[in-house]
Amino acid sequence: MSTPLEAATIAGVSPRTTRKAVRLDADTIVAAAVRVIDDGGLDQLTMRRLGAELGVDPTAVYRHFRDKDALLLAICDRLLGSMFDELEPQDDWRGTLRDLSEKAWATYQRHPHLADLLSRSPEVLEQHERLTEIGLGALRSAGLTDRDAAMCYHLLVSYTSGLASTSADPSPPGPPFAGWRRSYALLPEDEFPNCVQLAPVLFPEPADQFRFGLEFILDGIARLAQTAA
Repeated sequence: MSTPLEAATIAGVSPRTTRKAVRLDADTIVAAAVRVIDDGGLDQLTMRRLGAELGVDPTAVYRHFRDKDALLLAICDRLLGSMFDELEPQDDWRGTLRDLSEKAWATYQRHPHLADLLSRSPEVLEQHERLTEIGLGALRSAGLTDRDAAMCYHLLVSYTSGLASTSADPSPPGPPFAGWRRSYALLPEDEFPNCVQLAPVLFPEPADQFRFGLEFILDGIARLAQTAA
């Protein structure tokens, strides 16, 4: 009994034509590109590698994206959109801003190879605008002036994206925080008394740093809103 491959050859049909056709669209390509990057890093995203992931000729991607830069922008927009889709309705401005920041943080952590790219997306994207609208609306509802609302929004975005992109570590086991604490604890105490005494609480996990700083910023926004009232 012949194999399917032999049967196709005997019938005069190219074995390549027996593979199920892949229906390509922009969303399918972006999802595959994210998988490639998540698996091996941003450098692994080539049209050849993407074509292999999709099971198509690499040139097929160019029917939907003019070049790799256009594809990267679409990836950023998709990830920003995932933040938007995960937002939960909140009762007050503080809850809204906290939820917005936490969803952004979680997205960075899920895609560490894309964290830096996402934090410095070179163009204003559709999802940028939708997220910005929510953030500014929350800040204005707190009672801030227009200028203060804009300044606080940029502060919050810079803090969240900056800390998230620098702490997103795509290569386990991650930063050796325990080792750093031990090193500080072993310093000469007469020369480094503060480092030695605070060693057990230095270098907290990035998520703990993020949440502490986020609440600190939200407290500052609340105080600023009180002065504007």
